[in-house]
Amino acid sequence: MAAFAVLHEATSLPLMALGALMEGAYFGLFAGVAVSFMQGFARGRIGRATSLYMNSLFLGSLTASTMTGLIATAFSFQAAIATAGLAMTAALAMLFLTRRADAEAEA
Repeated sequence: MAAFAVLHEATSLPLMALGALMEGAYFGLFAGVAVSFMQGFARGRIGRATSLYMNSLFLGSLTASTMTGLIATAFSFQAAIATAGLAMTAALAMLFLTRRADAEAEA
């Protein structure tokens, strides 16, 4: 979310580069951790888990780029970043809600 906040407020090329660097670091870390997490559920089918993860990642990227272009064209680049921030906030809330439900189900 910090990377998107920097990108949202960027008014110069160096600030955009900083936001891009932060976003790249996030994606690199996220991809490594997420694919390892998915492979933990693979039950010996690591290739299948990896391809499912990568295909989901690419499909999400395809959808997100299209939506970013549409929102930026209709409104502004900042509106596209703000929309992504709202989606991240909703995902974070959903993560906390489902973790609580999982803990209650285990108890």
